[in-house]
Amino acid sequence: MVMKSSGLRFAVVCRHNMNRSVQVHRMMKQVGLDVESYGTENRISLPGPVKSTSIKFKFGTTYKDIYDHLVQVNSAFYSQIKVLQMLEKNITTKSGPDQFQEADLNYDVIITLDPSSQTSVINELQRRPQETISRKIQLIHMPVEDELENVRDASHHAAVLALMLEESSGDFGEIPLIIERFNDVSQPDGYTATYSLFEGPTS
Repeated sequence: MVMKSSGLRFAVVCRHNMNRSVQVHRMMKQVGLDVESYGTENRISLPGPVKSTSIKFKFGTTYKDIYDHLVQVNSAFYSQIKVLQMLEKNITTKSGPDQFQEADLNYDVIITLDPSSQTSVINELQRRPQETISRKIQLIHMPVEDELENVRDASHHAAVLALMLEESSGDFGEIPLIIERFNDVSQPDGYTATYSLFEGPTS
């Protein structure tokens, strides 16, 4: 059953906007939350069919175009490592990977899923002119391993946390207690979250 959002805007961020952030995006979207997802790297990187190589794409390339290119490169390899299956699901969630550095940042909550993206998000928030950020932003960090088989479970936990935040209706004073309650339930499954409040770029 899809729930109706009460108004909080969420962004979910990982490095490439290919696996973790898209799966969390999809799960949050399914429960009716207002959410977008992003990556923070300069380019999207996927493993190459030859050991120790990679294939890179520009942000803005659609998931469909990435899928078609990988099928031409080595369909059997990318099916075996489940990248094609991942992209098929991504296509149903959004058109393609987006870069956080190009986002408008009008979000109430930004959830980062790895330390690298957490650092990049904070750096980008500090870099932006204060007048371009229209609200205080709740920064939630919930580390998730970048493994296809495990991200679905992590996505469920992230969506539960987002729903708990949604129920707070943006009351910043409730956030530490919400994080504590979430960690009590999710820590046995290997997931914990931390919280900070971004009130604007430092001078």
